[in-house]
Amino acid sequence: MNKNKHYSLLIILVLCAAGVFSQSTSNEQVYTKIKNCFVNNDFVKLENFFPNDRKIYLFIPPVITRNGYFTSQQLHFILKDMQKDITTLNFTYEDKDRASGNNTSKKATWKFSKNGEISTVNIYIYVESISNEWKIVQIKIS
Repeated sequence: MNKNKHYSLLIILVLCAAGVFSQSTSNEQVYTKIKNCFVNNDFVKLENFFPNDRKIYLFIPPVITRNGYFTSQQLHFILKDMQKDITTLNFTYEDKDRASGNNTSKKATWKFSKNGEISTVNIYIYVESISNEWKIVQIKIS
């Protein structure tokens, strides 16, 4: 009987640890998928990573003329315009991300062409764990 309790406790601990590790892994998986959207100029697919019930902050002046908080409907049209106007030449993350609780951010260097003009910016992508899914809550450049 005592042995069964130990096995049960061990199973619970393993499952809890797996949950912690899978969340951090899904965080990296989301950043990889976001990078793929940029690299493939498929910005509309970023919609999959926005929460439905809140506005998202965008501050990317070289790319869009209007910056601030946007609904998912507004973001759809912004991303479609980006897909027409932007060609990514390079997108590279820094090795480390900054995590705080259920939030994390990652810095990348984004080189792109817009209307024949080439720009390179540092872009920060902030994601948050919402209902056990990592969602983009902010994209901004410095």
